[in-house]
Amino acid sequence: MQADPKCARAFTYMGIIFEKMGRYASSADYFQSALNAHPPADTASVLASTASVSAALLLLGEVDEAVEVLEGGLKKAAAAREAMGMPVQSPFDAVDPTFVQSYLFSLNMSQKPRDEVSNAHLDFGKLVRKVVGPLVPCAVQDKDPSRRLKVGYLSGDLCKHVVADCLEGVLRARDREMQLVTCYQRNVNDDAQTGMLRSLSDDWVKCADLSPSQAGTCL
Repeated sequence: MQADPKCARAFTYMGIIFEKMGRYASSADYFQSALNAHPPADTASVLASTASVSAALLLLGEVDEAVEVLEGGLKKAAAAREAMGMPVQSPFDAVDPTFVQSYLFSLNMSQKPRDEVSNAHLDFGKLVRKVVGPLVPCAVQDKDPSRRLKVGYLSGDLCKHVVADCLEGVLRARDREMQLVTCYQRNVNDDAQTGMLRSLSDDWVKCADLSPSQAGTCL
């Protein structure tokens, strides 16, 4: 950084180092410096640094600030897309789905009005629907109200993870006589939490090595 005070890569590496040290405030500052150093036209790098800044802010518990940073990234990406003459019908059109995932995750924990949070999820769902196509109804539709309800959980976090912790509570509280639960495991490695969830489920399917279409067939 002494040789090149505007080297975005150096700032990024420093941000990663301080994040691993648990010094999240310093990490956020370095990631912000990297963000400021990127040329505005380098949208991919701008979005990557934006996501890093927001992640560091989340680790500091500054959720609303993280959301604000991500929303800034969405606006910059939309402006860059429009500058190239490409239409932007949704704020999510111009960014990678992973960036949207980070935004929606942060939004869930923010102080934003619940309607605004819900509408953001619905907007992204509409974009996903355009990609995957219309819903295909099940071949067999048992309308018997007394039947056992089939419930499936698909996740790449069926291991030591906050998602698994939440799911464990749901599985323990369910009425096993009324629900038939199948968990679809997308994470590759198993751990003690994986085994715990498996014991609380009625069926378990490993689909980490399957393509999206193959996984869809399993579902």
